[in-house]
Amino acid sequence: MEGKQTIWFVIISALVLAVQAEFTVEAETQLRTDKLANYSVDVRPSGQTIIQLSFFLTAISGVDIRNQIFSVAGWWSMRWTDSRLSWTPSDYNNIPVIQLFEDKIWTPSVVVDNSVKDLSAIDEDTIPLRVDSTGSVDWNPPGLISVSCNMDITHFPFDTQVCALQVTSFGYTIQELDIYVYEDGINLGYFSEDGEWTIVSTWKQRATYQEGNYDYAR
Repeated sequence: MEGKQTIWFVIISALVLAVQAEFTVEAETQLRTDKLANYSVDVRPSGQTIIQLSFFLTAISGVDIRNQIFSVAGWWSMRWTDSRLSWTPSDYNNIPVIQLFEDKIWTPSVVVDNSVKDLSAIDEDTIPLRVDSTGSVDWNPPGLISVSCNMDITHFPFDTQVCALQVTSFGYTIQELDIYVYEDGINLGYFSEDGEWTIVSTWKQRATYQEGNYDYAR
C-alpha cells in the first residue's frame, strides 16, 4: 500500500471578547452626531499631540542584497488623545467605545521616510479607529514595508545586517506633534521565522532634525 501524506489546513479564528454595557443604536448614533457635528478633520488636537507608536512584525518578506532593500510585513499600533472626541458615558447609555474611520477624524501624517516605494502617510481606510470616552484613539493599520538598508556581505553566509524603519511626521514641528516609540518599538509577539534570517535584537533610537527654523521628530 502506497504511503499517504496528509496536510492539515487549520483556520484559526481569533475572537476578541469584551464585557460591555448594553447600548442602543439610537444612543450611539446620537453620540456620533454630537462629536462630529462641528469637528474638522484638518485641525489637529489642541496642544502638543503625542503619538505613541510601535510596529508588530509578523514576517520578513524579503532581503534583497543586490538592491539593498529590506522588506517586512506587520501592522502599526498608534495611539493619541483627541479631547474633542471625549464624552461622558452616562449621557449615552454607558457607551465606552466607538469606532470611526479615518475620513471622519484627524489622523497624524506619520511616514516611513526611508521607504523605497513611496513616502505617503501610514494609513488604511478600511481599518476603523477605536475611540474611547476619554478621547484616546487607537489605530492599527497593516503595512507591507520596503526600506533601503546598507548591507555588508563580507561574512556571507554568516552575515549580520542592521536595518531600520525610520519614522517621522511630515508637516508638523516637534512642538506640534511628537512621536514616542514604545519600549518594544518592534514587537515580535506575532513574528514567524522565515528559516533563512533570524532576528538577533531590536532597539529604538530617537532623533530630531531641523529644516529652516523648525525641529521635527524622527
